Parts: sequence; C-alpha cells; structure tokens
Amino acid sequence: AWTGSELLVWGGMIENGIDGYVLSDTGFTYDPADDTWSTMPTAPLEPQTYPFQVWTGQELIIWGGSVVVDDFFLGATTTGAAFNPVTGEWRTLAESPLGSRNPGVNVWTGTEMIIGGNGDQTDGDASWAAYNPATDSWRALPSPPVRAGGVYVGTWTGTEVFFAVGDNSGRPEPRSEVYAFNPVTSEWRQAADPQRSLSQTGSVWTSDYVIYWGETGYPGVPLTEVAYDPETDEWIQLTESPLSDRFAHQATTVIGPNTVLIWGGADYGPGGFSDGAVLVLDTSGSD
Repeated sequence: AWTGSELLVWGGMIENGIDGYVLSDTGFTYDPADDTWSTMPTAPLEPQTYPFQVWTGQELIIWGGSVVVDDFFLGATTTGAAFNPVTGEWRTLAESPLGSRNPGVNVWTGTEMIIGGNGDQTDGDASWAAYNPATDSWRALPSPPVRAGGVYVGTWTGTEVFFAVGDNSGRPEPRSEVYAFNPVTSEWRQAADPQRSLSQTGSVWTSDYVIYWGETGYPGVPLTEVAYDPETDEWIQLTESPLSDRFAHQATTVIGPNTVLIWGGADYGPGGFSDGAVLVLDTSGSD
C-alpha cells in the first residue's frame, strides 16, 4: 500500500530454497525520500499470503487470505489486523460475519472496506460484508444476484463497486456478466453485456470510466481493451494498445485526469514483461 509518503509491505511468500516457499508474517516500510527500509513491529497475525488489504488514509487494513493448514495445505482464514505507520502500532479487527475465503473483491470506499466474491475450498461462503475502521464494526451486505466465484478484481467509482463474473457456459467466446453494488442503498444492478470476458483483467476508475485491460485467461481470445461508462451504461472499445498479450496482474494505475499507466505483466512462459504504455482517454465527445 502507498500512504502518500511511504510504501507498506506485509506478508506474502518467500522462496527459501529448501521447502520451496514459506509464508511470511513480517512487514516493512520504504521511504523513497531517504531510500531506506524499516521493519514493522510484529503483527497479531499468523504468516499468510494473498490477504484482502486496503489503505484507509490512516491504516493498512489486512483481512483473510491464505495460511498454512496441516503443515502443507494452504487454507483461508478469517482473521484481520490494522497497522498505523504514524504510531507504529497494530490492532486486531473485530470478528467478521464472513466465512474464511481466498482472494476476491475488496475496495476502500472512503469510509468502509467492502469484501466479497470467493469462498474457500472448505465452506464456499460467497457472502459480502463491509468493515468500518472508525467504529471497528462489520455489517453484512446483500449477496449479488449471481454467485460470484472466480472474481479477483473490484473497482470503486465513488458510488458503486463493480465486479465481473467469469463465464462458464461453454460458449465459443467467453463473456462476463458485470454487476455494481451501491453501499448507500444496499442495492445491486447488472451492467450492460460487455460481450467479452473481463473476469481476469485488471480494472481502474478514471473519474469517468471503468477501464478493463489485460488478457482474459482463455487461449485464443483477444486482449481485452474496453471502457465502461456508468452514466450511459455503455461499453466503448479502446484503441489497440502497442503492448502484447499478457496476464492481468500488471500495474494499472491512474496517473492523471482520464490517463492510465499500464506496465509489466507475465506470459505463459518463464519470463515476463518490463514494458508499458499510457492510455489517454478523449472525453471531448469526439472519437
């Protein structure tokens, strides 16, 4: 997480060369002004990877993720904690109404962390909930009108959380259904049909559009490069990028008004990509 002045890093997998990988319960802060790293105090969490995490403006909140079960099996957890880099202190989160889960959708709305999407291998819980750090309390949210399995990317527009559900219908060209949740009204709506798969592509909100860019995860299916306009409920095909097909886990970041930086990514081989491109959206009404 980026705090505005420091980078916060906690947990994850460490390659140790003996057992392959082990999970970490350590954290660090990086100050780019001084080019220095500092070790975080010990967290009240067991070693884990793939946690849900958000930066609230004051705290790094971590909840759930994968922990070691029976010495080798990675199972999901329901524990969480928050770190304040100013005080250097951790606090344990209140108990959540959610079952244990693997990564799904998590976003920060400005007042709440909203979590939903995937249950884990044991309980299959796909329910949604919101956590308020000011009151250290959770509230259960209504479930979407479709089971949200296989969802790893959530996008917050300022009023709604968007997520895409993968297509398992066996159609020759996979497509996603896209749903939006309004935490104020606690209502769901289905967006227009995007006519393509979005479930494994990266997404960001530019202040006018939700941008989806990346590989779909289906061999032979073209790269996804589209924008969604919530005001008109319409999808826009973007100009073809100069980048080659790659997985969706690249850095996709808004760097200016309707300007998106895309960098890095991985392919199916042993290597990855170290190139990028900048997408500038024309909001003047012309093509």
